[in-house]
Amino acid sequence: MLYTGRERSSSDIHGEQIKNMDGMIDIYDKMRDLAEKAFRAICDGDVNTLGGLMHENWLLKKSLSVKISDGWIDRKYSRAMELGAKGGKVVGAGGGGFLLLVAEPETQEQITRELGLKKTEFRFSHFGSRVIFVGD
Repeated sequence: MLYTGRERSSSDIHGEQIKNMDGMIDIYDKMRDLAEKAFRAICDGDVNTLGGLMHENWLLKKSLSVKISDGWIDRKYSRAMELGAKGGKVVGAGGGGFLLLVAEPETQEQITRELGLKKTEFRFSHFGSRVIFVGD
């Protein structure tokens, strides 16, 4: 999980998604199905499958609104994929706070360095997202 240093208003993004929701139900259904498969891949430790599912989900999510991503995010994501990431998505801060990537351990350092972003440690929790500490 790489901190982008960018924050955007999520209310604008979510507002547009809500406005367009009726025509996008099939996309939300596909994303739900992908989430169930991703959960199984996480439990199985299957990095390749998880990466592919996250990539597919990211493409679907971007189709929900032109505000989901921008050129800067798209360039960072594409470069990460070129460097060996299996997939990923933008999470937090209205779609701009963190770039969450699935990558083998041996490629993570190079991806982090070449993207020029700060790696942020995280772990899965049954309690939802919580910020424990944010430091320099």
